[in-house]
Amino acid sequence: MATYNLSVIDLALPSPRVGSIDTYSGFGLSSKLAIKAHQAFQLQQIKLHPNYSPEVSIIHTLSYKRHSFNISGRIDGVYQKEPLHIEEIKTAFEPQKLIDVLSDNYFTHPYWLQLQIYGYVHWLKTKTIPKLNLLILSLRNKKAYPLNLDFNKDAFEEWLNRRLEELVLEIKESKKRMRHRKKQNSKLVFPFKQPRPHQKELMDSVKSSMKINKPMLIQAPTGLGKSIAILYPSLQESLSRGQKMFYLTPKNTQHQIALNAVHLLQEKGASIKSLVLTSKKKLCMKNEPICTSKQCEFAENHYTKCTTHDLLKKTQEQQNLNASFFKELAKTYQVCPYELQMESIPYAEVVIGDYNYVFSSTNTPERVIGALLGEQEKPNLVIDEVHNLPSRGMDYFSPTLEVGFFEHYLNPLERYPQPFRKKLVEMIHQCITIIDSCAQPNINKPHLTKAPEELFKRQEEQLNQLLTDYLESDLTIESDDPILKLFNYWADFTAALEFVNEGRDEFFISFNPKSHALKISCCDASNFLKEHYSHFQQIIGFSATLKPFDYYSQLIGLNKVHLHTEEFSSPFSPQNRKLILIPQVSTKYRDRKSNCAKIIEVIARLSALKPGNYFVFFPSFEFLEQIYSQMPSSLPFTLLRQERKMNTQETQYLLQQLHKKEKHHLFFAVQGGMFAEGIDYIGELAIGAFIIGPPLPSFDWEREQMKKYYETHYKEGQEYAYTYPAMAKAVQAAGRVIRCETDKGLIVLMDNRFLQSSYSQCMPKDWFLQSPQELVSTSILQEIQSFWEQEEELSTND
Repeated sequence: MATYNLSVIDLALPSPRVGSIDTYSGFGLSSKLAIKAHQAFQLQQIKLHPNYSPEVSIIHTLSYKRHSFNISGRIDGVYQKEPLHIEEIKTAFEPQKLIDVLSDNYFTHPYWLQLQIYGYVHWLKTKTIPKLNLLILSLRNKKAYPLNLDFNKDAFEEWLNRRLEELVLEIKESKKRMRHRKKQNSKLVFPFKQPRPHQKELMDSVKSSMKINKPMLIQAPTGLGKSIAILYPSLQESLSRGQKMFYLTPKNTQHQIALNAVHLLQEKGASIKSLVLTSKKKLCMKNEPICTSKQCEFAENHYTKCTTHDLLKKTQEQQNLNASFFKELAKTYQVCPYELQMESIPYAEVVIGDYNYVFSSTNTPERVIGALLGEQEKPNLVIDEVHNLPSRGMDYFSPTLEVGFFEHYLNPLERYPQPFRKKLVEMIHQCITIIDSCAQPNINKPHLTKAPEELFKRQEEQLNQLLTDYLESDLTIESDDPILKLFNYWADFTAALEFVNEGRDEFFISFNPKSHALKISCCDASNFLKEHYSHFQQIIGFSATLKPFDYYSQLIGLNKVHLHTEEFSSPFSPQNRKLILIPQVSTKYRDRKSNCAKIIEVIARLSALKPGNYFVFFPSFEFLEQIYSQMPSSLPFTLLRQERKMNTQETQYLLQQLHKKEKHHLFFAVQGGMFAEGIDYIGELAIGAFIIGPPLPSFDWEREQMKKYYETHYKEGQEYAYTYPAMAKAVQAAGRVIRCETDKGLIVLMDNRFLQSSYSQCMPKDWFLQSPQELVSTSILQEIQSFWEQEEELSTND
C-alpha cells in the first residue's frame, strides 16, 4: 500500500470543487498580519485558561482503496474540557463578511472542513464527539466572533470519501504523467545535427554537475547557443525523474528564446507541453484585477464553472499554453484566465516565466511549483540572465513612499462624489503626515530613520476599509485606478517593513528631505533568495556576465562551497572582433566636461573608417545628452537617441531605423538600458559599439550605506557597491556587437579604469590573454583600418 503525506489544509477542499474567487473563499495562505493576530490571541488564552493548549499537532493515517494518507496539521487551540473543545482561528478585516460567507457555505467551506477534520480525527481516536468552534478574529479591533459547528459524522464521511476518491484519481494521473515524461526523455533529441563550438562542452558540464547534484553558475557569451545547451540537458534530467522544469527570465520579452528552444524539441518528436506564465494584470479581462465575485463575473463561480466544463482537461489537451489560449477560455466560459493558468502549471513539462513567480515575496512557491499528490520529485530550475537576480531580489524588498506620489492623486479625485471624496482626501493627507513624521528634526540631507510598524499597519487598515467601501459602491473602477494604486503603494511598503523589523542588518530605512521620500533599502537579498532553492532539484544560472563568480554566488544566495562555476569562451573566430581600449579618455564625473571633445573626436574618427550602424553606450542619460547635443551635424550618420521614457511604439521605431541600409546610424543609448541588453543586433544592424566608461551607480548617500554593509560582510565594499554592477552592464553592452558566426565588429572601451584589475577581472577571458593592456593600441586608426580591410578581403574570398 503506497503512502502519501497530506496537510489538513490540502485535504480540506470542497468536493467537487465549487465556488468563487473571493477574499474569504478559504483558498490561500495566512498573511503575516494574520499569523501575528493568531499568536497574540493564543498568548492571551494561555494566560486566561490553564487548560488551553495552542498549536496542537495531529497526525493520522486514513486508508482508502489501497492508498494510505498521512494527514498532518496543527489545531490552533485545544481546551481540555468535557467534551474536548477544538478551536480553529481565522482572521478578517471584515468579520461579518466572512461570517456571511461561512453561513452561505455551511459545512462545505474550507474553514469548516478543516475544523471537521480535527474533530473527526479526535472521534476516531477516542470515540467521543468534541465541541467544535470556529473563531473569527477581527484584524481591526481584535474582537473575537465564535461560531459553533455541530459535528455530523455521516455527512463528513460522505464528503471525505468523495475527497479521497479525488485524491486517488489525482495520484493515478500523476503516475500516468510521470510515466509519459520518462518515456519522452528517451525521445528527446538535440535539435541540431552538429553542436556549435563549445556547445557540447557546455552540455557535458551541465550533465556532470547534475549527476552530483551541484548547483551551477555558467558564464557563456552570446552566440554559443547557451539557452538550448542548458535547457536540453536540464529537461532531460527532469523528465528522467518524471518531473518538469522552470525556465526563468528577467523580462517577458526574453520568454521567446526559451519557447523557441521548446518548439525545436517538439519538432524533433518530443511530446512535451510548454506553459508561458503571464502576469495577472496582463491576463485580467477587466480594467483592474479585483478578484471578488461582486466586482468580476470571471471570478464569480470560477471553480464551479471549471469543474462543470472540465477546463483543466482542455488545458491538458493543448501543447503550448499561453495568454491567448487562457483568454479564449475565459471569454468562452466566463472564468478567470490567471487562476486557470496557475492551476495548469502541474501539467506542463517546461514552465517559462519571469523571476517574480519564484522569487517575489508576494508569491507562494508551493502554488507556483504546482506539485500534485503522487509527485515525489522536485522540478529543475534554470535562471537566464542570472546576473540580474541580485538587484531584482533587492528591489523586491526596497519600496519607497514619496509624498509627491500622494499629492499627484489629489487632483484626479474631483470625479468622486461626496462624502467619499472627503474621506479619500483626508486619508491621503494622513499618509503624507505619517511619511513626513519619520524625518529626523533639523536634518536637511538624506539620513537614517525609523518607521514604526504599528503606525503604518494602522494606516493600512484604514486604507483597506476605504478600499472596501469603494469596491462595494457603484463607482466605476478604471484602468490604473488611483485608489487601487494608493492602497497597493502603501501595502507594498508595510509588507517590506515586517522584514526590516525582524532585526536584519541587510535593511536600512532612510528619509530624503528634498524629495520627502521614505525608503526601505535592501542591500542583500541572498537570505530570501536561498529560501526558494529548496523547492528545486537542480539549479542552473547562466549569463554572459557572471564574473567575479564569488560576487554573484554570494548575492544570489548559492553556497559557493558546493557550487560549480564555469566560463566558456566565444565560439566565433577572434578575427571577427576588434577590441580597443582608450585609456586617454576619462569619463569620471569631474572629468566629463573637459573630455567631451575628445570623446566626440574618437566616435567621429573611428566610425568614419567604415560606414554602418554603431551604438554609443553611456553610463547615464545626463552624459548621453551632454555628448549628443555637441555632436557635429557634418557627420555622415543619422543620430538616434534613447529617451528617458519610451513606450513600445517609440522603441520599435528606433529599432526599425537600423534596418534602413541606405542610411548609417550612430545610436546613443545607456548601458543597462533596454537597447543594451536582451536584444540581438544580427549582421549589419550593429557593426560597432563605443562603451563610454563603466556605468558606476550614482555616488550618493544610499549607495554609500550599501558600501558599508558590503565592506562589513564581504570585505569588498567599493567593488560590490560600484565596480561589479557597473561592469556587468558594460560587458552586456559590448556583447551587442558579435551575435552570430558571420558577425564582424568593433568594440571600443573608453576610460583608464578598464585597465584596473578590479574592473578587468569582470571581463570575459577571451578579451585578452594576460592583461587588458593588450587592448591599448599605439596606432588605433591603423589597426582598425586593417581590421576592416581584412574583413572585406575575407568577404570577397567567401
